[in-house]
Amino acid sequence: MNNRGIILQRLQSHHLEKPLFKTPAEAVAWFGAMQAQDPAAARWSVAQRMASPSGKAVLKAVDDRKIVRTWLLRNTLHFVAAADIHWMLRLIGPVVLQRNASAYRKQDLDEHTFEKISTVLAAALKGGRQLTRKELFSIFEQHKIPTGGQRGSHILYMAALKGMICLGSLKGKQETYTLLDEWVRPSAKLSREVSLAELALRYFQSHGPATLQDFTWWSGLPAADAKSGLAAAKKDLHTEAFNSQDHYMKKEMHKASAEQAFLISGYDEYFVGYKDRSIVLDDEYANEVTPGNGFSPVLILDGKVAGTWKRTITKNTVEFDIKPFAPLGPAHKKAIEAAKNRYGLFMDM
Repeated sequence: MNNRGIILQRLQSHHLEKPLFKTPAEAVAWFGAMQAQDPAAARWSVAQRMASPSGKAVLKAVDDRKIVRTWLLRNTLHFVAAADIHWMLRLIGPVVLQRNASAYRKQDLDEHTFEKISTVLAAALKGGRQLTRKELFSIFEQHKIPTGGQRGSHILYMAALKGMICLGSLKGKQETYTLLDEWVRPSAKLSREVSLAELALRYFQSHGPATLQDFTWWSGLPAADAKSGLAAAKKDLHTEAFNSQDHYMKKEMHKASAEQAFLISGYDEYFVGYKDRSIVLDDEYANEVTPGNGFSPVLILDGKVAGTWKRTITKNTVEFDIKPFAPLGPAHKKAIEAAKNRYGLFMDM
């Protein structure tokens, strides 16, 4: 195994090379969780793994309660398949809540205070109601629950990580919040050991070849828990050594082809789902991709980050501004045109 081999395998693991998923829920379930703090970009990340990339299909999957968007790994918004949301929150929620404890204390959000808040929140959303942040904060203020500064946001994060709320359907262009157990029927409980193994398997089947350190970073789990999950999942994984580290992937994988271009979101799992991104991003281009706290949308050529891109929406078209790091040959230009056309299908333009 070498850098090239890892890249080719990852293109297949991520279902970029041959996107065959028929539904958004199938794509999201394959990954376990897909980072989704930018909802439009996250919809493209999901649709890009589908045989027919459709933004409308992803929105419908949310409305139909097939996939759920909520705070999960690393206290960041993710898409999760409805069938997985409850066991994942039971596994991950307590870990993130513990790490947030100091921030909650600064906002006067101890368990006793949150008990009062949760009563108000449950009454506000009971019966399938979906309310915007502004609407919820207005209700909190009426009950003398301050939401100024970051306190209101922390209340929502805390409620989501406790499995009380999740994001619902859009109200116009506004996000809404709703009660999770009314939105998605609670599933059977998995043991902690089974949950750790399942999360590890989902990660390595969708991100492999990857290391234990990559999985630990992605999951946000304590190192001992990540190690236990990998140990339990190893029977279903293939292991190869590279640079003195074991890399894990799903068994029975075939080598992918790199002769394609992909326009991926800045927070797409192909790029952001690893602690070490040096295999796909050369150091000389790091500042181009991470100009501030976030990540720019990137052009992938031959499996590596080869430029950045942005798009402008007009009435009936999508226009692209693509900035490659090096001059493009005819084959790459042709591949980029195909990538643009897939994005056009996603936008229905």
